[in-house]
Amino acid sequence: RKLLVRVYGEGVDLFFNRKDEIRTFEVVSRHGHGPRLLGRFAGGRIEEFINARTLSAADLREPVVSALVAAKLRDFHGINIPGDRNVLLWDRMRNWLGQAKSL
Repeated sequence: RKLLVRVYGEGVDLFFNRKDEIRTFEVVSRHGHGPRLLGRFAGGRIEEFINARTLSAADLREPVVSALVAAKLRDFHGINIPGDRNVLLWDRMRNWLGQAKSL
């Protein structure tokens, strides 16, 4: 079995909420989407390593492949992830712009 040790970098909290990201990863992992969460430690986590490749445009044109992707997306979007349901994209982008201007 291969695994991945993910060490959280400094300063990334400017880009997203680490607590929300961890909660989302845990819920999605429990539902069988993406790598399994194998453990957590201060400053990081241990995940299952999935040896795979990115699908190409040609792959996605295959009806069987695109149907599988659609089914997985349907399942993924059906997961009830606790937390704020508000769209934060625009507020976050305005915040990043302000921070970039101050550099």
